[in-house]
Amino acid sequence: MPVIYYSDDKWVLQACVVEGISINRGEVKKEASRCYSKAVLFEDWLSLEKLQNFIEQILQGSFSLGKYLLEANNNSRQWTKERQPLSNSYMSNAGYVWTSKFHDQVNNMYGELLAPQQPYYPDLHEAVKHWLPFPIYQQGSNDSRKGEVILQLPRNQSIF
Repeated sequence: MPVIYYSDDKWVLQACVVEGISINRGEVKKEASRCYSKAVLFEDWLSLEKLQNFIEQILQGSFSLGKYLLEANNNSRQWTKERQPLSNSYMSNAGYVWTSKFHDQVNNMYGELLAPQQPYYPDLHEAVKHWLPFPIYQQGSNDSRKGEVILQLPRNQSIF
């Protein structure tokens, strides 16, 4: 579930969450991506094979979301793994989170997200807060997850 925006003649990653979904969770509705003139809230479902390819692309420094090409602006895209307690800012369950910084410098895109047949957001931060599955998202430039790719694996017996 990436959120990207257009700035300085290129697409930039605001944040991306890949969420492991339990088979016991029941039916999960796939949301349609939301396209605005300078921002896209993207949703895709990945098989394990596609997830492995996606992780390799992150390590190489570029990946595509349909017609949108994103290229990293840093040379170090190391993955960090953290075990998360039940109360955490990444997901509503305890589990594991892997993070990798894709963009070091993420500019703030201000202004409304407005397009026909799309929900209105007063700014990109409100869109991220609504779109990505974070229990807590810091408004404005305060959230440290900007520019990151985040893999979430909630602790659930049917996943592990």
